[in-house]
Amino acid sequence: MNHLQRNSRGAMAWLGRLLAVDFCPAANRWVYWVKHPVACLVLVSLLSSGFALLLRPVAWVVTVAVVFVLLVGCCWPWITVRGLRCGIEFDRSRSTEGEPVQTVLTITSRWPWPAWGLTIDGGFNLSDDNGSQLGDTTATALSRVPGWSTSSWRWEFRPACCGEYPVSTPRISTGFPFGLWRCGRPVDLDNRLLVWPATTPVSILPDACGTSRESDRFSEYLAGEFGDMTGTRPFRDGDSLRRVHWAQTARHDRLVVCERQAAVLSQVEIVLQTNSRLHSLPGPQGTLARAIRIAASLCRAWHAEHAPVVLWLESRAIPLGPGPSGLHAAFDTLARLPHEGTAEAPSQAAVRREASGDGLRVLITTDRDLDQLPYLQRGADTTLTVVLDSGNCRTAGVPPDEPTAGPRHRGVAWLKGQSDSLQEFQREWRRICHAV
Repeated sequence: MNHLQRNSRGAMAWLGRLLAVDFCPAANRWVYWVKHPVACLVLVSLLSSGFALLLRPVAWVVTVAVVFVLLVGCCWPWITVRGLRCGIEFDRSRSTEGEPVQTVLTITSRWPWPAWGLTIDGGFNLSDDNGSQLGDTTATALSRVPGWSTSSWRWEFRPACCGEYPVSTPRISTGFPFGLWRCGRPVDLDNRLLVWPATTPVSILPDACGTSRESDRFSEYLAGEFGDMTGTRPFRDGDSLRRVHWAQTARHDRLVVCERQAAVLSQVEIVLQTNSRLHSLPGPQGTLARAIRIAASLCRAWHAEHAPVVLWLESRAIPLGPGPSGLHAAFDTLARLPHEGTAEAPSQAAVRREASGDGLRVLITTDRDLDQLPYLQRGADTTLTVVLDSGNCRTAGVPPDEPTAGPRHRGVAWLKGQSDSLQEFQREWRRICHAV
């Protein structure tokens, strides 16, 4: 008996797979319109009218009924939305990923009868490379709006990814009463919401030895031309005579010069690779969204330590100014990045300029750029690299579990997971900082 059940289940599974095979994919565009209910009703009306003309006149009843359903189902939604005016307003202009935002929806109806089955579609979900929405496109739904009235509703919008919302113009639409055809019109936007990337605390920050001159910050360990005197040394060819310590020179019967403090300021460069060819999976769990969160976390941590930070977005440099305004400007720029990445690749001159900076440099990229890592890491005193796994490590020729295949060497953090990526970044960042 069990054997017969297994055979029957296997046969049914095989039959199901056979029926799901698309034998003529080229003909889909000619037959897919039949799936729409309006097309089915039009075919029924044509068949019933032909039956009434050729065989029995009583079939005209079916034709009239079907045509009536078609007219009401297509015209009533169009008439309903023509008398509605809708506006959306956010309670703030800036927010952070995952933070709830109160959204106010105001609908004014000019018709004396109520409107049923209204939905706000689009604008609150990102789209993929083909332009289709990721996730449910419906932001909110309303069962009934009274006639000759102005009504307001509030709902909580929780953005899952950084960006500027709405990402496209939302539409208020309805398919009442039969759902045969949905008609809609654009929604008025009173303001827009800029969503910053989520950040994680970075407790360990490696020292960055830079050479940026500032007259009010001096080092006790580096010799220079400014600050207090740190010691003396024998005269070398090329030293200025103004630095000669004449008392020590007379005592030792040879030229002795003074050494003073050097004016230095630690500088950090954060290089974020935003080229679309390096990233995959657009959306909250995509590699670009995860890389933006990591860059924002590092910018916030070093900016809190009053270190000069320069954020590189391909060939564009964004210095973080002092105070909250400098950090806010950088976060605004990160939030406005296209979620699919930038189209243009950085020029070689821009890459050399990035690689020739002094101090600490943090490079954030994916495994699709592994062949460029040795070149990009060259030229800085200290370079830390964060590599995100885009699911392309096999085609890149680097097995993810191979510790000697490049990504696991000193100063490189390899992030494989997609969930809890910030926690994984904290662990890997602590490891490479201790290694440096």
